[in-house]
Amino acid sequence: MRRMITLLQSSGNPATDQAIIAVIAAFEQAFPGRVSGYYALGSYADGSAVATSDIDLTIIFTGAFEGAAERDAAQRMAITCAEASPFELDIELDDEAALAQGASPQFMLGSALLYGADIRERVSLVSLVEWTRDRMH
Repeated sequence: MRRMITLLQSSGNPATDQAIIAVIAAFEQAFPGRVSGYYALGSYADGSAVATSDIDLTIIFTGAFEGAAERDAAQRMAITCAEASPFELDIELDDEAALAQGASPQFMLGSALLYGADIRERVSLVSLVEWTRDRMH
């Protein structure tokens, strides 16, 4: 039996909410118990989205990916969800183990938890030097 998915924060647009719920449902079915949280970033996180805004989602897996096969399967699922979405959809995948090394300011300060458990209080910001180097590349 599938669990009802209720977003913790609405996008303000029922069709967009349904697209996000479809992504969450797909990941919850394909990776049961493996995803700790689903976050919106960008305009849907800060409330400035307009009709043409893309949906930026970050999906955080619990612990570490269980090898390259799980990460590859999750990436394929993200592509499938993006292709099926009626909206432009960008999905970034990460895991708690990688975030333990430091998370980007966008994730830490500019995201909104949509579903799952909020891990941001257990994660620190990546150093300014690392973040700048990453943004330059």
